[in-house]
Amino acid sequence: MSRRLIIWLFLFGIVNAQTVVDKIVATVGDEPILYSDVESAYWQLVSTMDSIPRDREVQYQLRCMVLYQLIQQQMLVSAALEDSIEISPQELEGELNRRMEYFIQMLGSKEKLEEFYGKSIEQIKDELRDDLRKQLLAQRKQQRLIGEVTISPAEVEAFFHELSKDSLPLIEAQYSVGIIVKKVKPLPWQWEHARQKAEELLEKIKSGQSFESVAMIYSDDKETAFNGGYLGTFTWETLPNWLKTALANADSGDIIGPIQSDEGWHIVLVENKTDFSFTIRHILVKPPITSENVLRTQQLLDSIRTEIMQGNITFQEAARLFSDDEETKHTGGMMLNPSNARPYIPASLLPAQISAILTTLEKGEISKPQPIRTEDGTQAFIIVWFRDEIPPHRLSLKYDYEQIQQMALAARKQEIIEQWTKRRARRTYINVDDYFRNCEFWLEWFADERSK
Repeated sequence: MSRRLIIWLFLFGIVNAQTVVDKIVATVGDEPILYSDVESAYWQLVSTMDSIPRDREVQYQLRCMVLYQLIQQQMLVSAALEDSIEISPQELEGELNRRMEYFIQMLGSKEKLEEFYGKSIEQIKDELRDDLRKQLLAQRKQQRLIGEVTISPAEVEAFFHELSKDSLPLIEAQYSVGIIVKKVKPLPWQWEHARQKAEELLEKIKSGQSFESVAMIYSDDKETAFNGGYLGTFTWETLPNWLKTALANADSGDIIGPIQSDEGWHIVLVENKTDFSFTIRHILVKPPITSENVLRTQQLLDSIRTEIMQGNITFQEAARLFSDDEETKHTGGMMLNPSNARPYIPASLLPAQISAILTTLEKGEISKPQPIRTEDGTQAFIIVWFRDEIPPHRLSLKYDYEQIQQMALAARKQEIIEQWTKRRARRTYINVDDYFRNCEFWLEWFADERSK
């Protein structure tokens, strides 16, 4: 399901809360939970699934789960208030602004969000403020309950041995891979040549030519040139770093430049600026790259490889000193698994260019410099170190201890929250609509007491 649809369903839940025929479906203490609250959260949950459930029993169980979470949240909020936990106005406003920026980024602009919702940004924030405060209070109380929880190696092993062996997942092959990347970079005279060309283009615009036409004819950013240099709408947080300083004091209609980035020199048109976003067009002038630049880069990386092979420097030291890959140079060139930050990458997550090089190597070998294209399209050379491999296997303590430890810790934290919720429910006035009285949590909490 697309991210845009998820956003739509999230916003639909908020709008729906105002339009359905509402009623109270549960009471926690003196706080009501409305039918619209359940439906809003239900559709948010469904939006994360591959398909909308059609089976009525499945729909019922999902709504039971949603109601349980809403009741649990309200109990956590009440406990947080009893503990004098507070959410500062600054923290609440900051979180509201982050969410607004996220929605603006997803929908494209502040105006589109306001048009979709039918209200101003401030009105939307006003409607979300109380619910968000409750979410933050509940999170803060929950963190107090489980923040210091740890788990011992013996408990990890016990957790693993309790898992059904038939249900243990198959883990694909994982590779420990180091890389050193050298980008093909312009020489100083090439940077100056590009700057002069950018100045000439800026003069064309100042003399009356439209920004869009100059971008279409001259910009080296071919992905945006055809559309008059339209780069997009950005919030301050998503604005490229090379633009932040230049746009700090910019207003709508300003033309700024040339501005230097890793790619080249930019002329920037601030087409529109609001409190939350910048809509930008740009013209890019790249320094010319020649065969001399390419050969110099290849030879430099080959000499680095030679130094490593001769034992004069370790691969990790060379990566920290020489690599142009910002993601790996600080880890000694080692690629990390994004899910656990370990230096073992599942085969399916390896970039195709690196995977292809890896097939030519034996464990322990370092490839000769190979030409690649970086994510931003820059010419570069890479050397790849095939450090180690974990073969395909079933989940095991030998290879996957950290993953199992996290699973066991999560289960322990969940157990603590569930136990706290059940104890809290026993001493809190809770009532639910007849429709929900067959929910598992309700039967577990109260059916035995109410039958006496």
